[in-house]
Amino acid sequence: DFTSDIGLLMRAANNSKAAAGFAKDARASRLAIDNVITALAAVPETRRVLVYVSSGFEFCDPMDPGCAGLDYVCTKGPCGGPPQLFTPLGLQDVVDRARAADVPIYSIDPKGLLAPDLNLSGSLETQTPQNRHLADEKAGAGQDFMRALPENTGGLAFTNVNELVPA
Repeated sequence: DFTSDIGLLMRAANNSKAAAGFAKDARASRLAIDNVITALAAVPETRRVLVYVSSGFEFCDPMDPGCAGLDYVCTKGPCGGPPQLFTPLGLQDVVDRARAADVPIYSIDPKGLLAPDLNLSGSLETQTPQNRHLADEKAGAGQDFMRALPENTGGLAFTNVNELVPA
């Protein structure tokens, strides 16, 4: 079906990443990791490993009611699109399944080495050390997730590095 509706065309273009499977979706990532662990558990070889390449996910606030289950459920603010937050219970589920199947998870963050975020947007009054620190924390929040998977399953995390193997 063709359309000349500019608004509809813009929404379709903005959702092209999600349609191709490249949207940041914590639930889909959890299920994909679970499927790989299940498949690896069924193979007879004893040396198995899962290599997870992602920029990671932020964890939801445990005090948020939407953070209670395996997958985050948006309860406040603009709620649209797939969940972009991982729940502690969802992480524990992945870790438990990987341990039970004896599958270590190795994580690679493709962003590489992160330079400090200078947080230069906005007015000069907002350029405080505290705001810069908060911007750095937000930029590295997904790396906590990327470190938690291997630390709890016997793998290694490659985050905030540009070379996977030292020269």
